[in-house]
Amino acid sequence: MRKIAVEILCEIKDENSNSTNLLNKNAKNISELDSKFLREIVYGTLENRIYLDYIIKKLCKLRIKKFNPYILNILRISIYQILFMDKIPEFAIINEAVNLTKTFKLKKFSSFVNGSLRNFLRNKEDFTKIETENLEEKFAIKYSTNIDVVKILLEDYGKDETLKILESSMDRPHFAIRISSFEKSEEEVISDLKNFGYKLKKSDISKLTYFVENPTNILETESFRNGDFTVQDVGSILTGEVLAPKENSKVLDICSAPGGKTCHLAFQMKNTGEIFANDIVKSKLIKIEENCKRLNIKNVKLLNFDASVYKEELKEQFDYILCDVICSGVGVMDRKPEIKLFRSRETIEEIISLQRKIFDNVVEYLKVGGEIVYSTCSVLKCENEENVKYFLDKHKNLKIKEVKFLEKEEKFIKLLPEKQKHNGFFIVKFYKEG
Repeated sequence: MRKIAVEILCEIKDENSNSTNLLNKNAKNISELDSKFLREIVYGTLENRIYLDYIIKKLCKLRIKKFNPYILNILRISIYQILFMDKIPEFAIINEAVNLTKTFKLKKFSSFVNGSLRNFLRNKEDFTKIETENLEEKFAIKYSTNIDVVKILLEDYGKDETLKILESSMDRPHFAIRISSFEKSEEEVISDLKNFGYKLKKSDISKLTYFVENPTNILETESFRNGDFTVQDVGSILTGEVLAPKENSKVLDICSAPGGKTCHLAFQMKNTGEIFANDIVKSKLIKIEENCKRLNIKNVKLLNFDASVYKEELKEQFDYILCDVICSGVGVMDRKPEIKLFRSRETIEEIISLQRKIFDNVVEYLKVGGEIVYSTCSVLKCENEENVKYFLDKHKNLKIKEVKFLEKEEKFIKLLPEKQKHNGFFIVKFYKEG
């Protein structure tokens, strides 16, 4: 498993890498126990990579870029295991690390790896100490987060709230489902799942939403195959609840893959009207089709175009539009460690430019009197509140429509990541005047 872990980690080079896909691909033909061990090492190493590299630089007195990538990742997974997987004997970790150098035909590094890890064990306290007084650097190292993201969070929220957000990025992701059956009641679906032995807790902020404490093999159940429930996070579910399209409406989901929100809109509309689900990546439409089929959705039509390019034929065609745009993903760092590692201020600025292009276009596709929801899984103000100001300044016929949330009327909903409750999310609703 350690060999596979090193190979996966060597493939992860930027924010477009996908550790989950790589793990799923490599875990197909291995036991559940091996799969759990592999995921622990890969995700754990990624979530702590900047901190691990900080230790390695102190330990070896070499620039990270000078390392052979296989040797670097052997050191990373070994130090991760020593620090965070205390059930594995330290001598076994070092022996396996040395064996890996031979497996990858890098035997000439065996002594280096062996000596470095033994030195780390002898002086663990010195090597693990973060020796900087700079708050930004300290947070970036301790929580293994790109320093640009740390700086923006500190600008937006200050020290205490930033600390909470970064700590949540180190938590194990929760597992949430939405009841999606057209045939069974909420109570019947929950009863079925409890009979299978699943422990469920209802969300207190979104409807038909439950957290599953022990989700192992839940996607293999008859309930899942029949479309009684679907995996969807609280923020994503709230997005559909806020848009709340009426039956027999014409709806556009402009960036729809993998289709969870699309299917939720169809569920709310009771399979009436039309929902046009678009995505720029044609291959992703297959996943939307699969979700619609499993969830017995009948009113979705697929589109495949670049949302940042205006389409005149769509002008004022839709009653409702969901504009859940590409974003930095800073609200879901616990699920996507690549975001923590690689997201920079430069890429965030590029993303904001794209968000604005897409929104400027979809406003034109909305009928007068229609409603549009803009949402992101980011908590950065530059992608949320600042974009809202931009939208209102540019589109004088747009007005914010307040939404009821937790018994209050709010101009927008902003969820900061909270352990076992929800990821970070932002939702705002507009209506279009004549």
